Amino acid sequence: MRIATSTPMGEPLGSGSFGTVYKLRGLPIARKYITLTEPRNGLPPEAIREIACLQRLKKFDSRARVNCIDILGIHISRTAIMIDMELMTGGTLGDLLDNSQLQPALLLSYSVQMVKGLSFLHGVSIIHRDVTPGNILISSSNCLKIADFGLSHLMSGIEPRTPLVCSLYYRAPELLRVNAFVGDTRSLVYTCAVDNWSVGCILREMIIGQGPEFRPARPTFSPTTSAIEQLDAIIRYELWNTVIRADTKWP
Repeated sequence: MRIATSTPMGEPLGSGSFGTVYKLRGLPIARKYITLTEPRNGLPPEAIREIACLQRLKKFDSRARVNCIDILGIHISRTAIMIDMELMTGGTLGDLLDNSQLQPALLLSYSVQMVKGLSFLHGVSIIHRDVTPGNILISSSNCLKIADFGLSHLMSGIEPRTPLVCSLYYRAPELLRVNAFVGDTRSLVYTCAVDNWSVGCILREMIIGQGPEFRPARPTFSPTTSAIEQLDAIIRYELWNTVIRADTKWP
């Protein structure tokens, strides 16, 4: 199914660093609109990565990639890139966690679907690098799908990559260490394990909520929150659970 570029866009569904997503009028389709601010410089790297990953996913059977967003078409012009995707009317997992406590059966279903989706991505050599509740979409029938591949990367051997990926609270310690003590510009060799850490953080939120532990003293998304504060919060949380609250006796 190919959708015309002239199809009018309705209300915005969400926006991020690499574009805004709109619902197409009269169609159950979402369109990610990425404005090309410097057309002479070609496509931005994040757009190239996202398109490459989505096209790779499309090569596999739809039943295998059921927990990853389905791409319906890509349109590229001199001024914009438009990526058409299936419309997920249930919002994001982040919206759901902000407004309600998940029932055990739904929590289990979402957890299994999220892990299956990530396992499929890693199995086809894709690192997502931005797994957050806001990038996990839900359908009206509670089907969960991983979306937003703007920071994704195709794994091709062991090669250095930027450590400045993923939202701060869901960023793995090995990335935070480089952010805090080495610098954001230095490349780092890491694996899809950084996604596993992000999913672990989400599972924790789904099960016990967004408590003050495991977070910086300042609000997580405060512009003044730094990588070293986040790393400190993780270390303090681990010390609290493994040493201070331990029931074992010291020799």
